[in-house]
Amino acid sequence: MGFDRDTLEKILALQEVDRVIFSLKERLLKLPNLIENKRKEIAEIEKKIKSEEEEIKVMEKEIKGLYLDLEDTEETIKKYMRDLMSVKTNEEYRAVQNEIEYSKRKKLELEEDILLREEKLEEKKKLFYNFKNKILKEIEEEKENLRKMEEEKTEIPKRLEEAIDLRKRRALAIDKIALEEYERILDGRGYPAVCDIEIKVEGNEKKFFCTGCSSQIPFFTIDEIIKKDSTSYCHYCGRIIFMKKGII
Repeated sequence: MGFDRDTLEKILALQEVDRVIFSLKERLLKLPNLIENKRKEIAEIEKKIKSEEEEIKVMEKEIKGLYLDLEDTEETIKKYMRDLMSVKTNEEYRAVQNEIEYSKRKKLELEEDILLREEKLEEKKKLFYNFKNKILKEIEEEKENLRKMEEEKTEIPKRLEEAIDLRKRRALAIDKIALEEYERILDGRGYPAVCDIEIKVEGNEKKFFCTGCSSQIPFFTIDEIIKKDSTSYCHYCGRIIFMKKGII
């Protein structure tokens, strides 16, 4: 059966509501995963920041420990220097001198190690704070996106309820047989059940295509649609097809 122009306009109005309903339902299904993934992304970034901060603290603690070792070594050198003044034999003198030389070498190694570690720490802090300043801004943006998604998850059921109520009212204005035909195709094929016809010019020839499945529509079907100013069916997908006013 074909629908006249008035019935078609009513069905198209109904289909627009169905588009909104399907879109809202699809979004509502996706939101929990999107929200969970967004939370994980934020948590991972925050975890990385915390890990870097902990690593910096460890490096600072290690340097502090080296400074304590350095102080102990310097005190040891001073002690041996004092002992050197009170030794009584050459053997004792050489033994204390060896200890002093060993402690001085240790002091030098500690100083070099501290300097190297401080340079690494300074570079790490510089890179980290640049990274942190940038990433904190991104975290705030991601948290705002998360807030919007959570808000959307709350709002969609309300919008869905309103759309369903509107659908009921629009469905009441459509002939029962036409409505059943539309809903049969909608249930079988999904959105959209009603598709406009696309015209493509190849050379000097016009060709007509269903926008639902992209298959070519025979000219005799197009001729019938134009003459009767009504709808027809796609021979391939079975959807309702129509010609927009003024397209030819």
